[in-house]
Amino acid sequence: NCSMFPAFWFHFLNKLGGFDAYTFTLRSDTSLDIKKTFYKRTVGDISGTSFSYAKSDRTKIQQSTTASERVRVVSDWISEAEATWLEELLTSPEVYLESSASLVPVNILTSAYEVKKTVNDKMLNLVIEFEYHYTKYRQSY
Repeated sequence: NCSMFPAFWFHFLNKLGGFDAYTFTLRSDTSLDIKKTFYKRTVGDISGTSFSYAKSDRTKIQQSTTASERVRVVSDWISEAEATWLEELLTSPEVYLESSASLVPVNILTSAYEVKKTVNDKMLNLVIEFEYHYTKYRQSY
């Protein structure tokens, strides 16, 4: 691979029950969906008849943080037949990404598919978005 972009090699269950594979070789963008939950607490301490608190005391405490990684990938230039075939990637119930000689389950997030025709667009490619099957847990109390 002589591309300056990392390759994403997908394996997916086709409509005939077998597995097909396709590599996305152009640009990729990664983002994180971060979810945080908070709770409120009362600050300060009562000691005997006095009440005190520090300026660093927090009333809003972060309880948990989770992150899901989303990746947007772009295919190389494809034919009309390949575009029709790759519709199966978007509708497949089982999709894996090859990573370091192992298969990692991923979820395809792209929910719309535009049928591509060379009559309308002389050059075709496919853009999809996916997320890894795992969630990163930063903290949880």
